[in-house]
Amino acid sequence: MLVEQLILELQKLDPKLPVIGAGYRGGYVDINHTETVKIAVNSEGAWYYDTLDAEENYSNLAEYVVKDAVFVG
Repeated sequence: MLVEQLILELQKLDPKLPVIGAGYRGGYVDINHTETVKIAVNSEGAWYYDTLDAEENYSNLAEYVVKDAVFVG
């Protein structure tokens, strides 16, 4: 999802609603901040790996596309 898509979706909602995220054990947590992060994108990985991860988790970035993303947490 792009920021512009998120803005369009959020404009449809009551601005008084809380913003939450997925919790560690299946529940939910409050979103307390946003930040721009560098991510490594690997669409060729095995199905059991996430396709996005923090840039610093990869030693051979030649295999990955690195780009900016917005993190909410």
